[in-house]
Amino acid sequence: MPIKITVVKTIAPEDVFRGDIPGYIPEESRTACTRHVVGDTFTSQTHECPDGFCNWAYADIQKDISDLHYDSPPYYERWLKGHRVNYISCTNGLAPVIFKIERVHDE
Repeated sequence: MPIKITVVKTIAPEDVFRGDIPGYIPEESRTACTRHVVGDTFTSQTHECPDGFCNWAYADIQKDISDLHYDSPPYYERWLKGHRVNYISCTNGLAPVIFKIERVHDE
């Protein structure tokens, strides 16, 4: 079952640090992720990272993609009223990206 991945939000270090970014953070690391833009969509047909998707982010969210792909009963299902969807982020603590992952049903 294909899984659709949508970029929902990118967060900049100024948001993480509430505007007071520590001086030891290099200038080139003071921006939101430039790899993904809000609204980008990708489809994961298999267990491989989709073309153009950040490999590190895919490694971070792969377990949740597998849960949806194999229709495993996810721990978050009770909060989302049975919908096969989840919101998950990569683990970049300075500039995380939030993704919506959902099952794509064949018509």
